[in-house]
Amino acid sequence: MASKHQAAFDTLTVQFTVADSLRNSDGEERTIPVLPAGTLDTKGRFFVLDNDTSFTYTPDYTDAPLQVYTENNLLNLLEKELESLRNYPQACMEQTANKMWGLLMMKQINERMNKPFKYDKQIAQLQTRLLENQQYGGGWGWWEKSSPNLYITTKVLQALRHADTTASVKQAIREGYIYLQNELPKTERLAKLEALYCLSEGGHIYPYQFALDSIPFDSLHIHAQWQYVRIKQKAGLPYSKEIAKLWQLKQQTFTGSLYWGEDNWLWYRNRQSTMVIAAKTIAADSNYRRYSPQIKQYFIAEKKSVYYRNTVEQAEIINLLLSDAMAKKLQSNSSTTLQVNEHRFTQFPNTAKLPGNGIVHIRKEGPGLVYLGLSQQKHVVPQVAKDSLFAVHTRLLSKQGDTLQLQQVKSGTTVILEVTVQANKDGEYVQLDIPIPAGCSYHSKPASYWNEHREYRKEKLSVFIEKLPAGTHRYRLELDTRFNGVFRLNPARIALMYFPVFEGYNRMQQVRISK
Repeated sequence: MASKHQAAFDTLTVQFTVADSLRNSDGEERTIPVLPAGTLDTKGRFFVLDNDTSFTYTPDYTDAPLQVYTENNLLNLLEKELESLRNYPQACMEQTANKMWGLLMMKQINERMNKPFKYDKQIAQLQTRLLENQQYGGGWGWWEKSSPNLYITTKVLQALRHADTTASVKQAIREGYIYLQNELPKTERLAKLEALYCLSEGGHIYPYQFALDSIPFDSLHIHAQWQYVRIKQKAGLPYSKEIAKLWQLKQQTFTGSLYWGEDNWLWYRNRQSTMVIAAKTIAADSNYRRYSPQIKQYFIAEKKSVYYRNTVEQAEIINLLLSDAMAKKLQSNSSTTLQVNEHRFTQFPNTAKLPGNGIVHIRKEGPGLVYLGLSQQKHVVPQVAKDSLFAVHTRLLSKQGDTLQLQQVKSGTTVILEVTVQANKDGEYVQLDIPIPAGCSYHSKPASYWNEHREYRKEKLSVFIEKLPAGTHRYRLELDTRFNGVFRLNPARIALMYFPVFEGYNRMQQVRISK
């Protein structure tokens, strides 16, 4: 047996060889991923540079390179965002749907720019996954075996409306609409408006006025009010009084963008989601349409990070901006220059890499918009826990339930890795990652429970929890201790899947396995 590290130091290659005296040989080569300690953290900012301007930026990390991306064309910017959506690592039903939708939009962009498109097979695979996981009643769950979820169903239907028009897709959409229609008498009013909004966007015939009569407009929060108005607009019902009330509630940024909505972690009714509905409604109204550019400008001018925060925002916002971006001619302002430290950009798009240990000086001159993204990635090893929203604790137990000392774990035994989560508030759509020490392997892989979905990976167990009530929750995993040595136990981390900045984790630990 021989082993060697590859140049990238991220993979261990092991060779097993058998040879005889006649120099005949055979063998196998296996690769073992070598994962860095800690978790990968991404920091950065996004800037829209209009007039001549200069400013400074201080990177978050002094020991990580700063990636610079600059662009002067919105279509290219949206394509980069769609590439990020395509590479999103998870695959719940909502994310599957929006990845498919994103690839369909990427195909439009490629056709507009006369570029070849190579993801038709992936579109077909994602579409098949959605059709195969539609449940008996017509809805979709968060994951393939989850209970039907009204909000997930509306997002899947939204994406499928942009897919091909084969009989199987049309049938799936029809059954999805029937599911929503059957849910209407049972749901509370906010979920009812979500279902009615989806049905009306799809042109589904339904007595919308009768359904809305039981919902007082003034009793709703602003997201639901915009849904209410959009439903009326799509159904051809009068809505002038309601939209006039909403217009009085508009807010304006320093850059002139108009916006509505509350900034919260409920991905299906936060400010970005509200703004998508408001933008569609305003664009379709002859009295307010002239303000549409100021509303769409919000999505770019107020964007703070390099990418939008989750797959829902990426798909819905890009779809909203795409038609305008494709209608515009490609910019070629040869007189526009951007200076980032010693790098001078006159051609766009462009990239550069800077050291992170210093202040970055930025200067833009010339006409036209320039989009600037600055980002850093670093593997962070937490030395202290983060426990403001979720507190996380990890320990090893014997099969009998006794606590084991991490420095005195015997090889050749079965142990229990227990993670305790203290949720200080109710959470929705939560992801819990439980890393396992490199010297261990899974003893068993219990199936997902009714309210969660589990994915067993080489280095960790990921548990996706649809609803996590406030309180204490314990998760146990049986492991076999197979190899002697000292191994890192990466922090267990729990976060809201759609807003991972709301997180909790424990500190890095060490496990010693011996005979």
